[in-house]
Amino acid sequence: MKNKLIILDRELTVEDLSFIVQNLADRLSCLESANTSHHPLREAEPIRRTIGPYEAARMLGLSRSRVYVLSSQGKIPVHKVGNRLLFFPDDLEKYIRSGGSMGQQGNKILNKKKADAL
Repeated sequence: MKNKLIILDRELTVEDLSFIVQNLADRLSCLESANTSHHPLREAEPIRRTIGPYEAARMLGLSRSRVYVLSSQGKIPVHKVGNRLLFFPDDLEKYIRSGGSMGQQGNKILNKKKADAL
């Protein structure tokens, strides 16, 4: 039981803590880029929640390495911002509901303006 920790009556493993830290880092990065890119004259775009590869893997029931492979092959919906892979949970839900088909959507590399809105 060395690798387990109990927080708020819930048993957490080292893997759970790693997931939480990665998720928080992803969200902080998105918030920082959104805050530094705010311009008072620009109309605010709705901000969609993003998740990283680890949370996407959990959502899809796959390993993280499999998520990297499928995203590089263009088989799952992913958005690249620099070297980072970002996933929109609603896109992944649509992907799951469609039986693993992306249709015409494909993978996207976001330009700076869209990336700042994240």
